Amino acid sequence: MDSFNTHDDTLEILRKYAHSNITIETFNQSRYPRIYKDSLTPVPKTAKSPIKEWYPPGHGDLFQSLYNSGLLQKLIDQKKEYVFVSNIDNLAATVDWGTF
Repeated sequence: MDSFNTHDDTLEILRKYAHSNITIETFNQSRYPRIYKDSLTPVPKTAKSPIKEWYPPGHGDLFQSLYNSGLLQKLIDQKKEYVFVSNIDNLAATVDWGTF
């Protein structure tokens, strides 16, 4: 999961794996409008407003974005049962199969 700020950089890095035997899926998290402090009104006027008028919501958006992206349905259609999630703070994380 990337934000609109990091998605293009991620795709650039993933190009080097294009001919590998692994599948790496990516999707963007949601975006939320920045709010004016004085009026509490949204900064963007339309959904196509400049990207600087939006902010990425963070890790809490994972499940909704997975669903919205269509990737959740793709994984379900492929009969996948588990998804391993790790954020940048936990890149060395592994699955402890003893807990399943």
